[in-house]
Amino acid sequence: HLLIPAVRLVQNHVKVILILNGISSVERYTLQKEFPETPSLRIWTLPNSSWPHGHLLSLLLRSSKRDFGIIDHDFFLFDPSAINKLIFKENEFAICITIWRNSLTGIEFPGTHFLYLRASILQDIMAQHKVGANLYKKIPINVKPFLEEIGLSMDNPPKEYQSFFDSFLLLSALAMHDGFK
Repeated sequence: HLLIPAVRLVQNHVKVILILNGISSVERYTLQKEFPETPSLRIWTLPNSSWPHGHLLSLLLRSSKRDFGIIDHDFFLFDPSAINKLIFKENEFAICITIWRNSLTGIEFPGTHFLYLRASILQDIMAQHKVGANLYKKIPINVKPFLEEIGLSMDNPPKEYQSFFDSFLLLSALAMHDGFK
């Protein structure tokens, strides 16, 4: 399983909590055997299904009392010194390793493969605009004018090759509209 080497690369540098989303009982057993001291949170789902990434991220953001990071199960951090650089500058809502640049607006969006989040800022934006970190196939009417002000629409989503706002991208766009980096 790809998660095992990914966790081994970071477990001595950060506190790891495994989010068990859509895994089989065999996978869960393997992870418990490999990482018996690592806390985990099992997300209950129907067999062979999982919560959408954005819904899970929204849940974590809404319930967190502190900043936190996420690392994809298939992201391998070979240079742990990157973790020491996770210090927010003024007005930053996220720190990431990978970005996506919208070619029409020049706006750089954080990639979610390795992402450190300033929970309080994102919670305020979620509450103010009544949105989450979900994938959006339609722009909520209440935020459409804000996105248009920065050049984004369903005709020009953050990732131009998509026809939707992928997980965390609508929330990121609103954060940038509101003056955060």
